[in-house]
Amino acid sequence: MIMSLAVLIPLLVICLILFLKLLPQNADMQKIKSYNLGTILVAILLSVIFAVRVRASMINGSDEAWWPVIGIIFAPVIMIETIFVSGLIRNFIVFRNKK
Repeated sequence: MIMSLAVLIPLLVICLILFLKLLPQNADMQKIKSYNLGTILVAILLSVIFAVRVRASMINGSDEAWWPVIGIIFAPVIMIETIFVSGLIRNFIVFRNKK
């Protein structure tokens, strides 16, 4: 678990830095900031929902002790995926160049 978090946490930080630095050109900065804030909030919300869902599905089974481990390992994965997909949508669909 420690090794996976040692890889996932820096990857999440790099993904966040790239998401916030690689902004589309010729777009309203206020709209982009709102989109970025919404993306980060959605990523956190999806991670929490996943952890709660894993807990609910594993709490009464024989794997009851493993739900925190699975939730902690996959929360950064979900955040990375959400931020990556949202960055692609932001740069190539929502705020694309009109040229």
